[in-house]
Amino acid sequence: MSTTLKRTYAPPQARHQPVPARLGCGLRPEEVLPALTARFDAEMAERDAKRALRNRHVRRRRWFDIRRLLSALPEKPKTTVPLERRLSTNALNAALLAFSLPIGLAMFVLAALGRESLSMTARTMALTGTAMGTSQLEAGQELLKVLF
Repeated sequence: MSTTLKRTYAPPQARHQPVPARLGCGLRPEEVLPALTARFDAEMAERDAKRALRNRHVRRRRWFDIRRLLSALPEKPKTTVPLERRLSTNALNAALLAFSLPIGLAMFVLAALGRESLSMTARTMALTGTAMGTSQLEAGQELLKVLF
């Protein structure tokens, strides 16, 4: 016969305080949890449905889809720009095109899309001229060697 003691099973002792029978609002926890879970599931399903509806055109990216999306945007009130202002903007764009092809081309594209702005063209021309003038100085050439 064995001299060791037989092991007996003792149920584990609870480490946490038991939940009171009723919460402060008068509901039992088993009544609250399914309602909260159902509400959460409904809100997530609604959010996913809205997201799918909003992103339904993104899967098919073709040029005509992008046009349709742009046409769905609210219209900007069209203001008539005087002819003299448009001519002066395009003249500055042409001069900018002579100095720097990529920047001038970008400004012409913006003008073709209807986003022409005399102030933006003038600022771009000033920055381009400053950069070109600085690159002709010895300090500017040293700076370009450091940067590139």
